[in-house]
Amino acid sequence: PEHLDWHGSEQRYIEDKLQLVTGAAPRVAVLNAADPHLAALSLPGSDVVWFNQPQGWHMRGDIVHRGGQAVFDTRNTPLPGRHNRGNLCAVLAALEALGLDAVALAPAVQDFRPLPNRLQRIGQADGLTYVNDSISTTPHASLAALECFAGQRIALLVGGHDRGLDWTDFMQHMAHDVPPVEIVTMGSNGPRIHAMLQPLADAGRFGLHAAADLPDAMSLARRALGEQGGVVLLSPGAPSYGAYRDYVARGRHFAELAGFDPDTISAIPGIGIA
Repeated sequence: PEHLDWHGSEQRYIEDKLQLVTGAAPRVAVLNAADPHLAALSLPGSDVVWFNQPQGWHMRGDIVHRGGQAVFDTRNTPLPGRHNRGNLCAVLAALEALGLDAVALAPAVQDFRPLPNRLQRIGQADGLTYVNDSISTTPHASLAALECFAGQRIALLVGGHDRGLDWTDFMQHMAHDVPPVEIVTMGSNGPRIHAMLQPLADAGRFGLHAAADLPDAMSLARRALGEQGGVVLLSPGAPSYGAYRDYVARGRHFAELAGFDPDTISAIPGIGIA
C-alpha cells in the first residue's frame, strides 16, 4: 500500500515486482520461502536459494539457524524488531549465493549501525526513551514499531499526511493486542485516526490525545507518561508532506524537541551524509 500512487493497486505492485525474477531471469534468485507469492513461482532459468525454510537460513525463536546449525542469537544485535532481525536470513542467504562463508561472516552484524529514522533510539532524558521511526509511513510500519517495544510503557505519536490508507488493521490490533498506554494523534489524518480510536479509548484501552503539531504531540506524550517514564515513539504511519520537507526533517525536529542534536542523529557514517 506504500506505493499505490505509482502502481495503482497492490496486485499490480506484486506483479511488477515479480518481474525482477520472472522477466529478468536472474542467474540466482534469493527468495523468501515464507512468502506465498514467491513460493508458488516456477523459475526454470534461475538457481533459487531459499531462506526462511528449515534447510536454509531461518530463525527459530530469536536464534538464526543454517539448516540444523544454530549460528547466533539475534537478541544481542543492534537491530530492533523481529522483522528486521529476520531480514538477516535474506542477507546471509545472499552471501552464501555469492559463494562466501556466511556462517563465518554472520558475527559482523554485531557492529552494524542502523540507519537514522528507522526505529532509532536517539537517547534518554528524564526517565523517557525517545525513539525516532519517522520513516514509518504506513499503519503496518507503526504496528511493527510497537512490537519492538512490547512490554514497555509507550506513548505512540501517530499521524501525518493523509493518503487515504486503510487503518482498519491498525485499529484491530489496538482492540485485541496489548496497545500502547497512550496514543497521540497529529497531522492532517490525525482527526480521522482519532475518531476511529475514540471508542477504544472510551473503553479504557489507552489514553488518547489530539495534538496540533509535533511539538504539541511531544508535550502531550511527556505529560501522559508522567513520572513512571516510558518510551516516546514517533512512528507516524503516514508521510510528512505538508508539515515537513520529508521524513528526515520530521525526525530531526523530533530529536531537537527531545533535547538531542539533530545533526548527530542524522549522520550516516561512511557515506558523508549528515
